[in-house]
Amino acid sequence: MQKVIETPLSSKTEQTAVRGITYEALLYALLFGIALVLRLADLNAVAIGGSETNNALAAWRAANPHAPGSPLVAGSPLLFLLQTFSFSTLGGSEFVARISVALLGAGLVVVPLLFRPLLGKSQAALFAILLAFSPTLLAASRFSSPVIISLWLAVLILWCIWQLSLTRRGAYGIGAIAAAAALVFLSEAGGPVLLLVLALSALIALRQDRAANTRRFNFDEDASDEATSPSPINAVPWLMAAAVAGLIVFLVGTVFVLYPAGLNSVGELLSGTLQGFLGRAGQPSAYPLIVSVFYEPFIWILGITGLIVLWRQDRLTLADRFLGAWLFFGTIASALFSGGSPAAALWTVIPLTALAARLAVEMLRIDTDPASWEVPVWARFAVALIGVALLAILTLALHDVARSLMNSNLGQLWTAPIDPASLILLMVVALFSIVSIFLASSLWSVRTALRGIGLALLCFGVVTSLGSGWRISVTNAESPLEPWHLNATANDLFLLTETLDEVADRQSNGFGLMPLSVLSAENGRVAWATRHFSNTEFIHDASEAAGRPVVLIDSNIIPDLGGPYVGQDFSTTREWSMNSLSIADLLSWWTRMEVSSISANYQTTQNAYLWLRQDIWAGTNDSNLNP
Repeated sequence: MQKVIETPLSSKTEQTAVRGITYEALLYALLFGIALVLRLADLNAVAIGGSETNNALAAWRAANPHAPGSPLVAGSPLLFLLQTFSFSTLGGSEFVARISVALLGAGLVVVPLLFRPLLGKSQAALFAILLAFSPTLLAASRFSSPVIISLWLAVLILWCIWQLSLTRRGAYGIGAIAAAAALVFLSEAGGPVLLLVLALSALIALRQDRAANTRRFNFDEDASDEATSPSPINAVPWLMAAAVAGLIVFLVGTVFVLYPAGLNSVGELLSGTLQGFLGRAGQPSAYPLIVSVFYEPFIWILGITGLIVLWRQDRLTLADRFLGAWLFFGTIASALFSGGSPAAALWTVIPLTALAARLAVEMLRIDTDPASWEVPVWARFAVALIGVALLAILTLALHDVARSLMNSNLGQLWTAPIDPASLILLMVVALFSIVSIFLASSLWSVRTALRGIGLALLCFGVVTSLGSGWRISVTNAESPLEPWHLNATANDLFLLTETLDEVADRQSNGFGLMPLSVLSAENGRVAWATRHFSNTEFIHDASEAAGRPVVLIDSNIIPDLGGPYVGQDFSTTREWSMNSLSIADLLSWWTRMEVSSISANYQTTQNAYLWLRQDIWAGTNDSNLNP
């Protein structure tokens, strides 16, 4: 009789678990699909950026020995390995140069699933949802930033250490040390900084957690656990781990001994780490921190709020303490490491997103307090719906005010032709918001009103973040007004490539054998545009191009080539300095990516000129013509 009763109960429990896992798996599959579409759509439609060209050309010339130009040293050995493999198998387009990092970026969206037992089912799922719509993560993935590789190595380190603490198996220690070595020597210039941030965060989190357990009189339980379990440090075979880490660094650095010169990229990486603290020309101070605050304001608000709420309620877990410490040290590192790329904003965005997900769990949690039993569950969602509507109306009003401020005379605020209707709408929205908060608080509770406001910010932030990410990656990819693209690449680079292909049809029937003289940096955008022409010669002075049939000069200066030439200019780079931004333009710049004509005049454009000798242009190809 006992067996008859237990069997159906066990089957029912298994079916329920299977259903739960299936629905959760479908959610993560959907998020991964969305992330994949956002990263691969129009990936080939945006010209390769200045931060991408050196690494892409280094891999291209390693994969194609007959490619023009001297070998380059990549700034990321792991990215060099991935791009070399991609170029060797798929060709040499912008899509191929970016595909590996785009796939890794999509995979980061579902990484919270690895830490589901630690974070909890709800927080892990909400963490993944927020990552799927993060504009900084999307842009970093689409522009082949090696910071994505650094984050994957950081994930591997944290997961191995967590598993080591649970199982005391030395294999996880080997994995953590190997991943740490890869983060320092194989990722990118910010990799050693990120490792230092993680190490300090873990140290502070452990000390704070032990202090909290002591206050709660849990030290006896901790002492018994330590007495019965060996230390994780003692479980690691350090000599074997060091040998494995060294072997991995050597194999990846040399592309599995096929390209020994690739080890130079390790030295380039470490040199970039030191130079990063000295700043980078053309970038403002604390550049990664500025990018993080600019594109993720809602995540900053929700993440910090979540940390404060959990601290005041004394509900911080070890994971929460680690994320809070990561946010603190990541902010310091972002401020000091001003030479970092805009993708380094992820040093603060990742812990903030996890803390925002933790806050969202608390906002969605059903109250068990008897005082809240009379409050309906849907009340917080009703407040959130009203809040989203008010935020949308507020945004429209702010856009109108921003447009008016932008049209002020010489950037003076008091001369702005502000429409009174916009100010009235702002006041009405503000008053209605205050009345709604007081009404919700009196009708239900203050906690319900605050939860509704938090959910409204969360939902509105997700929607606007998706628009910001797509704007960075596609719509405004060539606009220097975007903080992500202070040195933007113009899509005229595609027109330059097409024009070179048309000229090559005349010269060599489209086989890329056309002789081409190029006055440009060998790791720049113009060098990438000429990568398919094997007879390209890089020159160092315009006088060397005199008499050459086809000349490409990356300069705004028109040279004297000593003969009849026909030329066409192509925009390659657009730059703009945030120092030219006036106070009147600040709101419009942040909300609309528009500035006044006065601020826009500080924008500069770099052109490349393609010169064809007259006989080439006429199609006679008379090599004896005296230019």
